[in-house]
Amino acid sequence: MQVEIEITGIGSRGQGVGRHEGMVVFVPGALPGEVVRAEIKEQKKNFARAELTEVLRPSPHRRDPFCPYFGRCGGCQLQHMSYEAQLAMKERIVRDALERIGRFSAPAVKPVLGMDEPSGYRNKVHYQVGGEKGNLALGFYEEESHRLVALDHCPLVDPALVETANLVKELADEYGVTPYNWETGEGQLRHLLLRRARTTGEIMVVFVTGDVPDFPGLELARRLMREKQEIVSVIQNVNTGRSRQVLGPDNRILGGRMQIWDRLCGFAFALSPSSFYQVNPIQAEKLYSVAGEYAELTEEDYLYDLYCGVGTIAIILSRRAKKVFGIESVPEAVVDARRNADLNKVRNANFLLGKVEEVLPKMAARRADLKPRVVVLDPPRRGAERSALEVLARLAPEQIIYVSCNPATLARDLRILADSGYSLEEVQPVDMFPWTAHVECVAVLRRG
Repeated sequence: MQVEIEITGIGSRGQGVGRHEGMVVFVPGALPGEVVRAEIKEQKKNFARAELTEVLRPSPHRRDPFCPYFGRCGGCQLQHMSYEAQLAMKERIVRDALERIGRFSAPAVKPVLGMDEPSGYRNKVHYQVGGEKGNLALGFYEEESHRLVALDHCPLVDPALVETANLVKELADEYGVTPYNWETGEGQLRHLLLRRARTTGEIMVVFVTGDVPDFPGLELARRLMREKQEIVSVIQNVNTGRSRQVLGPDNRILGGRMQIWDRLCGFAFALSPSSFYQVNPIQAEKLYSVAGEYAELTEEDYLYDLYCGVGTIAIILSRRAKKVFGIESVPEAVVDARRNADLNKVRNANFLLGKVEEVLPKMAARRADLKPRVVVLDPPRRGAERSALEVLARLAPEQIIYVSCNPATLARDLRILADSGYSLEEVQPVDMFPWTAHVECVAVLRRG
């Protein structure tokens, strides 16, 4: 069914949002302020999804996409919108989430910190693999599907990684590498993961395979490292599961070493295949600088870093505090955090393995003298567990710094903390992912 819709908002995935006969309609590719013609493709009880067929009245912020794969590849959603308009839109997304989900009245949301050059920023890329033996295809899936869009470049990825991906494809075809078939479980290469350290230029190549003895990994590693000197780490990650989770538990060195090295905010970090590390290092420095400015630390303060990952925030802020404690539930991340602390000669950081909601009350019960005045938390996209927030509220630090990549779960969790005696002072969004609908935030709360 063809309908005319005025687009009045934008959804969490970057879709235009309008109404037809009172029903909310999501229209990918449409922008706020436009009148469009769209075809309803799916209708639910409370909303519908439509396909854009014609822009009848374009937005002044509409622009021509700069990537030929835009509209098919699901990697980014906003190349048809000017960058300035994206930043304004993301500020509205954050503000709307805080008002609608968090029930905050007129929250103090600052303008989004954008990039001067919003391209080539991704220092990590995960390619899906398709095609056939002798003609592999590397690319990304279409939005909300497992249909591969094969591509030979991506303007959001570090150009050195794009060049590396094309070299990997060329050599993999030469050695007869076969793509993994998700239906039959046959084939060798499931995923290709590439990382690059911006400050050192070092590159890591990770081949994700099943447990296949005939994979020519050693030959590929030798050729890759010979033809591109920046490649200093080639890993075979073995994943025998049938889910589409990328990495398995077994990493095998094919060439070079297990880590690459980078520097962020003046500190050195070792990156292994599974290390969490912000994919936009330029914006990551802005993000952590904001968190550090919000955290009013003194040399007598104890700082807790919850969901600490590889210890990035804890290590960066360690020089401002007397003692730093990081809590993380992923064993590999805790190993990396301890290694990174040693690497930077940080002697006042202690990293603990376990779930926040389990470790935090034990620490509070055993060592009341280590009560933190400032707590930083940077949970995964799904947000913090309610039980962890309840324990945190009982611990009653003076200040909480919440770092989030999801405005919806951020707003939900901030409301829980606000109902537990905290006031939301300010939120600073940071554009970590230009040309996508995602936005990172740093929120500061104070007790009382």
